[in-house]
Amino acid sequence: DTLANTLKRLWELITPDLNADIDDHIAEADGFFDYKNLFKNSTFVDTMSRRAVADYERLVRRNEADSFSNIYNAFASAHE
Repeated sequence: DTLANTLKRLWELITPDLNADIDDHIAEADGFFDYKNLFKNSTFVDTMSRRAVADYERLVRRNEADSFSNIYNAFASAHE
């Protein structure tokens, strides 16, 4: 439960940035998003992965409570 809740919370924090990156890609491609081919494209996946990590690092710098360990510990403490 603790790990699942932690991962869910991290996903909620990072999803808006991922969606914005995808929206930017769609805008650059004249409204077209071919997810089947893009997610098989290693360059696209590498770029999105780097951006997700950078977004997470920015989140943590802005608010230490958003770090994986702090979120996990908060959920673990709530279940003790």
